[in-house]
Amino acid sequence: GATRTLPAGSTVLDFAYDLHSNLGNKCLGGKVNAEIVPRNYVLKNGDQLEIITSKNQYPTVEWFDFVKTTRAKECIKEAIRLEQKKYKEEGERILNNYFQELGFECNDANKGKVRAATKIRSEYEFYKYIASGKMSKERIQQIISDAKNKNLESFQRNISDELSKKTLDQLLDEELEKNPEIFMLDESSSEKIKHIVAPCCKPIPGDQVVG
Repeated sequence: GATRTLPAGSTVLDFAYDLHSNLGNKCLGGKVNAEIVPRNYVLKNGDQLEIITSKNQYPTVEWFDFVKTTRAKECIKEAIRLEQKKYKEEGERILNNYFQELGFECNDANKGKVRAATKIRSEYEFYKYIASGKMSKERIQQIISDAKNKNLESFQRNISDELSKKTLDQLLDEELEKNPEIFMLDESSSEKIKHIVAPCCKPIPGDQVVG
């Protein structure tokens, strides 16, 4: 029975935020004069209102389109900011764990390869996608491996196109400067990759090798 004063054009959602920020964040709709209405329903003078909530409801950017009060806008903005931070931290944690388990570096280059494969432009949506469990560890392994294969294929094409112009040593030196990681066989990776050291040339650590 308490009276609330709001600007003309205010909606059910404005009223919910006027009562409490958590009530607004969980607002599903309302009952105006005992009739169920959506949260964007514009209130009239003298309306009696009850807020309907859901624990699964959360603010979206579309809510800005139909709220009138500054308080409602600020509450929505803060709720979305906190949600984005939560998903980003959780998504980064899951992605970094996957990289470590697979033996990949947790760098921007590898993260960029995974994000490019999902074709998700928004950083927030990308990490939300990861945090929601929609990207498996096996899929990440495939993405990174495919990217490495493409680098090798590109190098092979360069070898074919440029072999008549430059020596193999020159081509290797140039490619190593651009993509050193695709030729690196360190102690950790040498245990995972099946290989046999050729007895004929007796290579030692540090030698350049092409296969």
